[in-house]
Amino acid sequence: MGFFNSFAEGVGGALKGGKNWLFGGGSTKDLPQGPNYYDYASQQLSHQVDGAQGRAAPQAQTAQMGPAQQLASGPQNQAREGQMQTANRLGAVASGQQAGAGELAVNRQVSAQTAAQASAARMARGSNAALAYRNAARNTMDIGQAGAGQAAAAQMQDQQAANAQLGQMYGQMRGQDVDVASQNAQLGQQAMIQQAQMGQQTSLANLQAQLAQSGMNDQQQMAAMQQMLGWDQTKLQAQLQGAQLKSQDKGILAGLFSGGGQALAAISDERLKSDIADGREDADEFMGAMSSKTWRYKDEGKHGKGRRLGPMAQDLAKSKMGSELVVQVDDEGHIGFDVAKATSASLASIARLHERLSALEGSKAKPAESKSLGYLASKAG
Repeated sequence: MGFFNSFAEGVGGALKGGKNWLFGGGSTKDLPQGPNYYDYASQQLSHQVDGAQGRAAPQAQTAQMGPAQQLASGPQNQAREGQMQTANRLGAVASGQQAGAGELAVNRQVSAQTAAQASAARMARGSNAALAYRNAARNTMDIGQAGAGQAAAAQMQDQQAANAQLGQMYGQMRGQDVDVASQNAQLGQQAMIQQAQMGQQTSLANLQAQLAQSGMNDQQQMAAMQQMLGWDQTKLQAQLQGAQLKSQDKGILAGLFSGGGQALAAISDERLKSDIADGREDADEFMGAMSSKTWRYKDEGKHGKGRRLGPMAQDLAKSKMGSELVVQVDDEGHIGFDVAKATSASLASIARLHERLSALEGSKAKPAESKSLGYLASKAG
């Protein structure tokens, strides 16, 4: 059925209150509820996202066709053996190691004529017998001399004919070898083309499978990430609601405290600061632009109940340093102020008020105390 379908069924079952595939098959209504368990649920979905990233599709293997079919060598070898035997005989004739047909014919003719002379000499009687033998001997010598010349000429002709026939035969044998090799090469090429086509088809099928698997992986990741995003948004909303509840009890300075009620430290080390200058004029302008007002929030359920005392953000924006504190708090354009910066500016303003008050009262502060207040007025924030 596929991993993504299983994942979808698991999520669907969770929504319907059935078995929860993601958390081991238990019912979703049996799971602990609330923001404290979102981290666990997000971690489980993160495992699914990580697993989907490296999941590969099954890969097909290219079939191997084996060696290409070749022409049968048996008949070719038999024909070649007969040709080689004929070529060997022709080679013997061409080299003079064996008599050719013409030379053999001359030798047979000489032998027959010599035998005829001997037979005629044996048939002579009386006083003619000696003469017959002498004539036969002379004729036999003449026949032998003539036969030797004819045999030499016949041998030369036989050698020439044998060389010509041997060349033709070698040419035919070479042509036959080339034909066989060409046919075998064509068979091999056809086999290679078929093997390459099969490999290309297999590679294409594997690519399509991997693309399909990647699409499934992407769908699974998107579904898991959307689920995680929904949980994160729910968790954030719960945290915001908790912060609003705390702000109703602790007022506007609730952001300065941790969940355990311990004060959070603001970094104000002189060694970490640059461009330090006297801030008396900025503090005077800052305090002069503000006025103390009391109010209630229109939406006390959202912003907190009860009457409040404090400045208006619009008044803060009228001074140079006050404008640095003003921030936009929502998409509707409402403004507020940065609590940490405002705290620093308030401390500096207190130091400036003390300095001005001391001057008015004619107080003689100790040098160390004056220096400390001066540092506080110029370097706070």
